[in-house]
Amino acid sequence: MDIPGNFGMVGDSPAFMIFWRSLQRYSAHNATVLISGETGAGKELAARALHYLGERSGGPFLPVNCGAVPDSLLESEFFGYLRGAFTDARTPQVGIVEQAQGGTLFLDEVEALSQRGQSVLLRFLQDFHYRPLGARAERIADVRVVAATNVNLDLLVKQRGFRVDLMHRLKTLVLDVPPLRERLSDIELIADAILDHWSEKTKQPRKRLSRSAMILLEAYDWPGNVRELENVLLNGVIATDEQEINESHLHRIAPHAGIFGESRVESYATAKERALETFERNYLTELMRRTNGNITKAAMISRQHRTALSKLLKRYEIPRE
Repeated sequence: MDIPGNFGMVGDSPAFMIFWRSLQRYSAHNATVLISGETGAGKELAARALHYLGERSGGPFLPVNCGAVPDSLLESEFFGYLRGAFTDARTPQVGIVEQAQGGTLFLDEVEALSQRGQSVLLRFLQDFHYRPLGARAERIADVRVVAATNVNLDLLVKQRGFRVDLMHRLKTLVLDVPPLRERLSDIELIADAILDHWSEKTKQPRKRLSRSAMILLEAYDWPGNVRELENVLLNGVIATDEQEINESHLHRIAPHAGIFGESRVESYATAKERALETFERNYLTELMRRTNGNITKAAMISRQHRTALSKLLKRYEIPRE
């Protein structure tokens, strides 16, 4: 499936498509969204997609790392202050809420807020009214709030580390970003997008992955998710002057993938998917040989739509007319 605008995310696995359809539906609304997912899974990319697919796309997208906001400066950072509001307030400052006016305020690592910070955020989310320090009149924020966490907030509430009322305010809509190990069939698409990006950015010839390297990537569990995949591929690009990256260039994950030098039993889904890929590659190769690379004739014989057949041929790098 082609993803409009991409937003840095690619995939066509069942897990990814469930996530993406939910994201598309949520983008049409202004309700608060809580994005949950492991570190490196792409929570900020999901937040940006929510923003740019929605009606607020013309407004600002303002990310805030909640763990980096000092507790003592919470109100002044979020709501700003007027000149003379306190001793060092020589000039007024616009808070992040006002900076995000008309757009989206993205609160990353929302679980890192202190109890006091949680109280301030809860009060704001009740009616989106706020008052800059030193101001007499309240203001109304026209922002959509999207929060993200990599922890289980329900468990954190039970441990008395997070306010239950704030959790429910944030969980108006919930978007779960699937970890990479649940969408292994997307790795080839993601890797291709990463290698394309680096080639374009560095103006260097695009490198490709050998089949053995791809098998290794698909066998690894990816605790660091897409961010770890980016780092591993960057090391692979730098590790060789050749145009092909093979398993020897992916030494960071090879000892942990359980393929080379160890027996590994694949899951049924993974084994089935690999068998399907082998069948598709062999079938398409023979099909194009018999039709002398004529894709129109090949589409008629295989009873495939010409566009779908072209995508398959491109995926497996099978030459055509």
